[in-house]
Amino acid sequence: MDFLKKGDKMAQEIKGLVRLANSDIKGEKTILYGLAKVHGVGLNFSNAICEVLNLDKNDKIGALDGKKIQEIEEAINNPASKK
Repeated sequence: MDFLKKGDKMAQEIKGLVRLANSDIKGEKTILYGLAKVHGVGLNFSNAICEVLNLDKNDKIGALDGKKIQEIEEAINNPASKK
């Protein structure tokens, strides 16, 4: 994939599995549906997390970096802190 630009979304490496809040999520899932795979997180809560953290719901969850994953875990564990 040398022909792709570094800033191009297609050039991002997508992890096969993402570990988030004691759940393994396939990296190919969108952020919206991937977060809904976490125990206690439904589509409404997943949508709210995406809105508060300014995440594109249609991006792949496997493309997120460690910092964003940590922010998501904090939002899941303590939703009131992200108002």
